[in-house]
Amino acid sequence: MSRRIHLYQKRQGQNYFRDQSGYPSVEVFTVGAPSCVCSFCGASMWYLENVSSTRSAAPLLFSLCCKQGKVRLPRRRDPPEFLKTLLEGSTVIARHFRQFIRGYNGIFCFTSLGGKVDHSINNGAGVYVYSIGGQIYHRIGSLLPPEGTSPKFAQLYIYDTMNETRNRLDFYNQDREANPLRESVVEGLQAMLDENNILVQTFRTTRDRLNEGAIQQAHIRLLPSVCEEGTPSNESKCSDCS
Repeated sequence: MSRRIHLYQKRQGQNYFRDQSGYPSVEVFTVGAPSCVCSFCGASMWYLENVSSTRSAAPLLFSLCCKQGKVRLPRRRDPPEFLKTLLEGSTVIARHFRQFIRGYNGIFCFTSLGGKVDHSINNGAGVYVYSIGGQIYHRIGSLLPPEGTSPKFAQLYIYDTMNETRNRLDFYNQDREANPLRESVVEGLQAMLDENNILVQTFRTTRDRLNEGAIQQAHIRLLPSVCEEGTPSNESKCSDCS
């Protein structure tokens, strides 16, 4: 039986709710916003997460984020201006982008998700459940699509890039009756990635060399580079293809 809850009264800054069915009132505990900032890594934290010996200590100490400076995390970089406007803006285009952000993210993926999907679990009414078992992996496939098929995933960065925007929109629209994604947003995201993403630039280099006839076959391998501290780095600094 469903029961409606309504605001009953405020007492000493706390909210109390009373159940109309006659059950006892329930006190709602609010932790507030993550308004504290770790002095070591700059992470946003809740006040109750601090581990300071006294609550009046300044600055407050936190361990969940970086173990009080023992784990060195890179500062979060601001996104490119185009993406920042879409994420933070209040325009119609910005709101549209946030509404369909998963769709835009999907058409720029390099790989597809692989694994053993259990379809038998969705055999009746109720919420759809995505169940996958065993090893999960990412499939990148060939760099060029088989003859007579449309490009997808990483192939979109190399094949028929003169029509890349249209190809990406068609890729999204494969199993859908309507396509809400906007061409101008896709073009802006493409330009942003071309300018800022080292992996996209590597794929573009492969495209150029294939078009020039400089190479007949191309293989892309993602190899970890070693930074000055001797630990693997996620960013490749080499524009050559292997």
